[in-house]
Amino acid sequence: MTQYVVPKAVAVVVHDDTVFAARVPSGPIMVLEGSAAVLWSLVANTTVHDFPRIVAEHFGVAESAIIDDVEAFLVSLVSRGLLTTDSQPFLRGEDDTSA
Repeated sequence: MTQYVVPKAVAVVVHDDTVFAARVPSGPIMVLEGSAAVLWSLVANTTVHDFPRIVAEHFGVAESAIIDDVEAFLVSLVSRGLLTTDSQPFLRGEDDTSA
């Protein structure tokens, strides 16, 4: 199971429903709002397989409609150095052949 972690070199400030995250000291600051902020809030307390379901329920959309976007966003955060992971995200489960 993929585990996401915020690296020690990342500073995070949460203000209302907005998350500000940046690698320090080099930056840049990334501003996360809406579904991006919801996903960020899930990192510490939720398994990766639950991310799409929780976001879909929060915004009242079908999980199947957002799963690719959720995965792409998590990969983007890893590539920007804002998250680290022990493996690549695989949200659909090992038995899903719909990809």
